[in-house]
Amino acid sequence: MGEKKKFYTIKLTKKGLFFVSVGAFFALLWMFVLGIFVGQELIYLPSLPRIQVPIFSKSPKTTPGQEKPKQYSVQVGAFKNIKNALKFQNELSHKGYKTFIKDIKNNSHIYYRVYVGPYPLEKALGVYDTLSTQNYSPAKPSPLP
Repeated sequence: MGEKKKFYTIKLTKKGLFFVSVGAFFALLWMFVLGIFVGQELIYLPSLPRIQVPIFSKSPKTTPGQEKPKQYSVQVGAFKNIKNALKFQNELSHKGYKTFIKDIKNNSHIYYRVYVGPYPLEKALGVYDTLSTQNYSPAKPSPLP
């Protein structure tokens, strides 16, 4: 019952205190430099996984034997910078197009692709023709998974 608690002390000499403080300084300096590199996108930092939230909308009723028509989208741009992709998406949205962005990892780079759609095939082909005449470079419509 009468046990005494042991206390441990760490004693640093002036030389030891100097090396610990220099080491802490360089560690903080290195974290600052890495923060600058990541902010300037000079170092690849993988993006966090996106959470897809299902959006429920009224869709036409289908009978058991009738399939839903396939939906198609048209890729209109690919960007390395998300800000440029969002700016382009906003431009197309103001023109009345339904748009979405998909991020694609290619080797060590992430590209943000801007799509117009989804539409049925006939409407997607019409959007493709319209965008082609408006000095955009759309890809041919592709089916959504």
